[in-house]
Amino acid sequence: RRIIDFYEKTNAERVYIIPSARKGHTDELINNLCKTPGDKQSLDRLLDGDYNVEEDVKRFDNTDIARYLLTGEIESAQRFRKETSRLGVDPQSLLQGVNFPIIADDRYLFASVDLGASEGSGVIDKINNRIVIVPGFGAHNYNKEVVLLGRNSSDFVAALIGHLDPLVKEVIYLKDVGGIYLDGKVKESMTKEEYTKAGIKKVLDPRCLEYLGSYGIRVQHCESEIGEGGTVIT
Repeated sequence: RRIIDFYEKTNAERVYIIPSARKGHTDELINNLCKTPGDKQSLDRLLDGDYNVEEDVKRFDNTDIARYLLTGEIESAQRFRKETSRLGVDPQSLLQGVNFPIIADDRYLFASVDLGASEGSGVIDKINNRIVIVPGFGAHNYNKEVVLLGRNSSDFVAALIGHLDPLVKEVIYLKDVGGIYLDGKVKESMTKEEYTKAGIKKVLDPRCLEYLGSYGIRVQHCESEIGEGGTVIT
């Protein structure tokens, strides 16, 4: 309801909703795949971008694993679509493996984004709706196979969408904290350089700042009024 209220009152030309999986869901999926503690360590390494163990890659780095681990985000997106429709707003959906604007290389659990291919995909140009639901965490490769962008990468997906669509002026991250804290207080605003210098890594994936400039970033509490308060990063 709060997101729809924001959508109805904002002057933004386009609003994207980029959900992540419910808390703990991805860990549940990982545990379902792992028969031994060693399996868990292998998956964790790959999701953290460590591809140095050849056996990890052979066993787990494939699109079936990526697609399975993405089901938490897909289910969240489906719930958002159902609820927004119930409230009288019919959103457009983008889906990895079908019509996704972010294209990455052929690693499956920690793929690298091909920005040129993403910008040239034409997917954003075909959007004809003002509200769009996009599952986080993943993308697809040149063959439209589902890939993941690493652990906790839904924030990064939001940043990439912000960069790819010129209609996006601000990317708002709804968190369980009130903003970026420095010296025990929430900073109302800060620059990318200040954020990087402070060494803050837990609130946002550092990759979210790579394209800052084509849009602004706001980090705010998930229960506060959307688009108000928190910390603005420029």
